[in-house]
Amino acid sequence: MAVFGADSINYRHPCLLVDAMTYHGYLIAIDRFGMNKLENGVLAKSSFEMTSKILFDAAVSGEFDSMRGVSANIMFGQKPPCGTGFVDILVDESRMPEGHEENDLYTSELAHANALVQQEEKKDDADGQCRMDDIVMSW
Repeated sequence: MAVFGADSINYRHPCLLVDAMTYHGYLIAIDRFGMNKLENGVLAKSSFEMTSKILFDAAVSGEFDSMRGVSANIMFGQKPPCGTGFVDILVDESRMPEGHEENDLYTSELAHANALVQQEEKKDDADGQCRMDDIVMSW
């Protein structure tokens, strides 16, 4: 914590850093030398430092990136395998309703809600209060 020196640093950040450094059972430097020692993909290594050298060496030696890491997926605009991209939702379409009866249900609810709004507007007109037409919105 003395290295960071600021009181505003959350203790979880150094804990995450220490976890990353000791994950493999020994200390790994968090710099380009430590990243190159790990079995990360080419794109993950190139996203850290020395991009052109790492990509050139990978092209010459014919290295392959399996695109399983977060950095590689973010570079190519794909969902990374973390957070919300970690799970997939599978839908059993045979159990899905056709949708016609649901549409009718929403239509009747919408008509009922609109009728309630009109009733409230009539009450406001009778009371001399502010109406929705009196409010002008512009972007």
